[in-house]
Amino acid sequence: MKLVYTHPNIAVVTQVHGLIEQAGIECTLRNEYAGGAIGELAPISAWPEVWVFNDHDSDRASDIVQASQ
Repeated sequence: MKLVYTHPNIAVVTQVHGLIEQAGIECTLRNEYAGGAIGELAPISAWPEVWVFNDHDSDRASDIVQASQ
């Protein structure tokens, strides 16, 4: 698994997750509920994240992220 995107806004991360899934890349969301841990964790550590399951898909997923910005 490889991290391909993180952002403090869950809506933005969910949109990117959907775009990557629509491209046929298997991925998952992480930390979608970690915001409540801010204070115990560094804020950036609690940001929602998109991870791809297959490392070889990470470059293609990163291209999708860049195109969506």
